[in-house]
Amino acid sequence: MPWPEVVRQVEEQLIDKGPCLYVIDTLGDWALLGGEDENASGAALQAMKPLQELASHGHAVLVLRHARKSGGGLGSGGRGSSAFSGAADILVAMNPTIGQGSENCRTLEAVGRLDAIPPRLTVEFD
Repeated sequence: MPWPEVVRQVEEQLIDKGPCLYVIDTLGDWALLGGEDENASGAALQAMKPLQELASHGHAVLVLRHARKSGGGLGSGGRGSSAFSGAADILVAMNPTIGQGSENCRTLEAVGRLDAIPPRLTVEFD
């Protein structure tokens, strides 16, 4: 089934529930981005378009992507095209916190189109 149809049918099933949180883990798998498609900006923007439509209907959409092996900054550290990041409202990266005694800590870094986003937050898992 084409990715836009999957998104449409999921929203149709949940329309009576009001605004929902949709979690896509991982986008490349669900949108069937095989081969070099994940690296192509056109394919990335097409994969994001149905999710942007969901968000325009008042839903929250959380898209998970793997980090690229070569690393990178907040906007460029995700695997595949940087167009995925450009189409998102908020980017959040979660990385292990460096330092002794921080084995259960993660640092969240964020950037986005909203003013109230804290740029860095460290959390500890209990």
